[in-house]
Amino acid sequence: RKSPERERKTTNKSDSTISVGQKVTTVDGRRGIVRYLGKLHCAKGNWVGLELFSATGSHSGMVKGKRYFECPKKRGLMLRLDKIKEHLDAIASVDEDGVEEIEL
Repeated sequence: RKSPERERKTTNKSDSTISVGQKVTTVDGRRGIVRYLGKLHCAKGNWVGLELFSATGSHSGMVKGKRYFECPKKRGLMLRLDKIKEHLDAIASVDEDGVEEIEL
């Protein structure tokens, strides 16, 4: 059986998938890199763990005492799959203050 971090999940778009390492935008406009896909110990359903490009998250990859992925404080976000708006084709160079440069 594959580990949850390696799974590919189908989004609400019929032909789209999300995978760990992919850059995405959320429905509220935040951008980040998928760091976790799978179940949480404290909530039902499948979740997407993001490392955000800016410090607008709520954790560092740890949710209610369990570590799902590593990222700087306030850069982690867990959300449902249907909260992913689009995949980013741009390559982002990120420093500790957020997005430094985006190449299209």
